[in-house]
Amino acid sequence: MKRRIVKTIVTNSNSANSKITVNSAKRIIPVNRKGIVYNRTQNKMPEHVPYEPIPVKTISTPIEFKSKVGTPKIAFMFLTLESLHQGDIWHKFLSDGRDRCTVYSHPKYPEHIKQAFLKDNIIPRVIPTKWAGISLIRATNNLLLEALKDKDNKFFMLLSEKCMPLYDFDYSYDTITKQNKSWIFHYKWKNVAHNTNRYRSLVKTGSHDQDLLNIKIDQFYKQSQWMLLNRKHAEAVANNMHLTNGFYKVSAPDEHFYINVLNNRVKTFREENINAPITFVNWKDSTAGNHPLDYKAVHLNKIKSAKAAKYFKQDINTRHTEPHLFMRKVPYSAKIYE
Repeated sequence: MKRRIVKTIVTNSNSANSKITVNSAKRIIPVNRKGIVYNRTQNKMPEHVPYEPIPVKTISTPIEFKSKVGTPKIAFMFLTLESLHQGDIWHKFLSDGRDRCTVYSHPKYPEHIKQAFLKDNIIPRVIPTKWAGISLIRATNNLLLEALKDKDNKFFMLLSEKCMPLYDFDYSYDTITKQNKSWIFHYKWKNVAHNTNRYRSLVKTGSHDQDLLNIKIDQFYKQSQWMLLNRKHAEAVANNMHLTNGFYKVSAPDEHFYINVLNNRVKTFREENINAPITFVNWKDSTAGNHPLDYKAVHLNKIKSAKAAKYFKQDINTRHTEPHLFMRKVPYSAKIYE
């Protein structure tokens, strides 16, 4: 099995002020790891927690990602339990773009992955993750740090195991690179009580942090976790990862960390971000509480023409009309129609 070999430069690693440096196109990016603990060896849940692997077919044909130096690439970062549910679709999509993309994966159960293109690209630093926990931010940060080491990666797309592309690679690539922006869909939560509690948890946790995000409650945003970052914003996140622990007590911190850090630390973020979902997800028709709808059948033309922002739990206005390029909650058993 081929594995990605990456050298991470760590100085004084036992110190609270240890640094990781990431090679950028123009400079070395220092990344502060203060107070962030990574488990380098454990990548499985405890033995007593049962897990049933999904019955997807094996895809043993690898994908050789190879591009000309200087070609702008999209880094597809998969934060998954194990295999991708729509492996065939992804294999074709990524194969078509092998000269303009890279793949990075962070699985919870790597031993169950049946797709070579995913297994071959597991990042070296995998940590145990928990739904709605701070570990999701740390895992995403690890994916970003690995992807930033390739200076030709200009865009960074976060995806789950039930995500799938809606268009072919060329259309998706052209749309993303032409805009040259991030896509983080965010809004002010109308659930006042929950919003206030999450904000107060952030402020209370970081009350002794000299570098706390200085934001008021009316500047506190909720976001869609599944996002696209351009390189400028990915580097900004890398330089502010020391703020991660400030979100430790916030419920579902992955819904708040990236948007609030970028909105606070990048003055031009609003002009450089597309505030619309890049990934379609259906919350309105879900009866599963804190989980969106799992599709039994997907009619692609209907999903493509839908207004993605209207499928969240509250009515959200957005001036952007860019098409969503992916969708999520498509299990392996779903039927897919044009």
